[in-house]
Amino acid sequence: TRVLLDFELAREGIDPAGISGYTREEPTHLAIAAAISADRADCGMGVLAAARAFELDFVPVTREPYDLVLELESLELPALEPFWQLLESPAFRAAVEQLGGYDTAEMGRRIR
Repeated sequence: TRVLLDFELAREGIDPAGISGYTREEPTHLAIAAAISADRADCGMGVLAAARAFELDFVPVTREPYDLVLELESLELPALEPFWQLLESPAFRAAVEQLGGYDTAEMGRRIR
């Protein structure tokens, strides 16, 4: 998330030194939302699910894919079979979609 912020600031020609609180970082999206909710920050980069958890307003900035990358031989490991089943489970997809902000259309798709 910090890399994305830095990229967007550079693209817009904005000097981070002019942003109050720029050097303060939180370890998770939920921690960012908690800081905003507790008035320790005015805004921060995070995901919709974290904003919803703290009943905060949310302004989308971009879409970001999340991919799991592993060696080709690992795709068929028996130890990963429960993981693949979870990703393909309608109940898990519904739970992820309920969080908000996630597109599950290709969740579990394996690209070789």
